[in-house]
Amino acid sequence: KKINRNFKRLLNKYYKYGKLSGVKLVFYIKYPNKDEFIVFESEKYNCDGKITEKKISVKLKIYKPNDIENIFNILYKKKV
Repeated sequence: KKINRNFKRLLNKYYKYGKLSGVKLVFYIKYPNKDEFIVFESEKYNCDGKITEKKISVKLKIYKPNDIENIFNILYKKKV
């Protein structure tokens, strides 16, 4: 339930961001436990086969969880 609720919020944010002028948006989510792979792409934008090409771009920015935590001053603790 929690994953689905968070996913819907995330989709809504990506949808709105993808509607901004000059923005083309792609994101991927993999759920290994459910054997699912989800892709969201901006309208009229297809990133198939272009990921490697984009990753070698000079202006590439890759954000990892640590980067996001630092940007927003957040610390997530895993539930044990």
